[in-house]
Amino acid sequence: MEQVKITYENAPEKSEITPTMAYSDFKVELNHINKLLGINVDIDKVKHCAEKMGLVMKSVTGTEMVMEVPPTRSDVLHSCDVVEDIGIGYGFNTIEKIYPTTNTVGSYQPNNKFSDLVRQELAQAGYIEQLTFSLLSFKDNYERMR
Repeated sequence: MEQVKITYENAPEKSEITPTMAYSDFKVELNHINKLLGINVDIDKVKHCAEKMGLVMKSVTGTEMVMEVPPTRSDVLHSCDVVEDIGIGYGFNTIEKIYPTTNTVGSYQPNNKFSDLVRQELAQAGYIEQLTFSLLSFKDNYERMR
């Protein structure tokens, strides 16, 4: 990988070097991790699980941790993605399954059911689905998606 300097023709003062290769920091709370994942782990176990996923615990203040995410992990956009990685490192199959106390009945939304059927037919016809960010605005791509 090589960094490239981009100079905009209409705004040369706005030149930038990309990719920035800057590390991101995310704050996560131990209680939040345990609540979302349905487990009861301590900070040492969280650190071990995070390191399995390539994250580094920078600091601990009480029960709040600051995780450092490398620039190669473009899928980590929010602290809930850090919690997900900790869950993957812990092993989702080792978490005890608990059924909810209320019984609910779910069903497909008509639009989603139709799009799934169309997607399946097109895949069987040999087409490949591709999801890109090309139809998003500049603000959605670079500010909201970090």
